[in-house]
Amino acid sequence: YILTERHDMAGRSKFQEQQRQELFAKYNYACGRCGSMLSLEEDHIIPRKQQKHFSWDLNTRKNMQCLCHDCNNWKNGQFDAENHDAFKYEPMMPTAEDIAYAIKKLEIRSDQKSQEHLRLIKEHHNV
Repeated sequence: YILTERHDMAGRSKFQEQQRQELFAKYNYACGRCGSMLSLEEDHIIPRKQQKHFSWDLNTRKNMQCLCHDCNNWKNGQFDAENHDAFKYEPMMPTAEDIAYAIKKLEIRSDQKSQEHLRLIKEHHNV
C-alpha cells in the first residue's frame, strides 16, 4: 500500500481524518468512559461484527464514540442485545487538572501525531 497525500499513516483519507477529529472535538478530546485525554481512539458503540442484526450502517457517525486505548480494549467489542446503549458513553468536560496533565505528557513527546494532538487540545480548550 503506497501512501499518498490523500491518506495518513493509518490509511485514512483526509475526509476520514476530519471526521475523526470532529468526533474527538465533540468529546472535548477526552475519553467518554474515563476522561483520559491520551491515546484516543474511535469506537463503534455497536460493534461492526453485529451489522447483520441491524438495517442501518454501523459505520455512521451516530454509532461512533471517543474512547482511550485502555477503555476501548476493556470494552473489547462488548454488546448488549437488549440495551444497545449499554456501552455508549457521553462526552464529558475534562477538568483543568486533566488538561494540564495531558499537555504535560504530550509536550515531552516529539512525534508528529502527539504534537498535533497537543495543538488540538490547546486550541479546543483555549490553553
